[in-house]
Amino acid sequence: MINREGDRLIVSGAMTFDEANELITVGLNFFDGETVTVDLRAVKRVDSSALAVLLEWRRELAKRKCALKLENVPSNLKSLADLYGVTEFIDLESSGSAEINAAAAR
Repeated sequence: MINREGDRLIVSGAMTFDEANELITVGLNFFDGETVTVDLRAVKRVDSSALAVLLEWRRELAKRKCALKLENVPSNLKSLADLYGVTEFIDLESSGSAEINAAAAR
């Protein structure tokens, strides 16, 4: 599930195979502005589909010349990104947030 709180989107519940298509579609409908901030603090479960969602969001935002900023990325999602070798597409910062920018998509 995705909800808007001010200028950020809050993803809650699971980011797994069963939710992936809906998360992609709903997320893209919410995206506006030059930088989209997505807070993952309420995400309870992830699988590799969560990476597919984030990478699809990044791809679509790159077309719009926008950036995706992730906050409160769960450690298990970071581990999956490392395992699948996609960490370079997600710039994980020490603050617990990550920014995915249009330049990285090229």
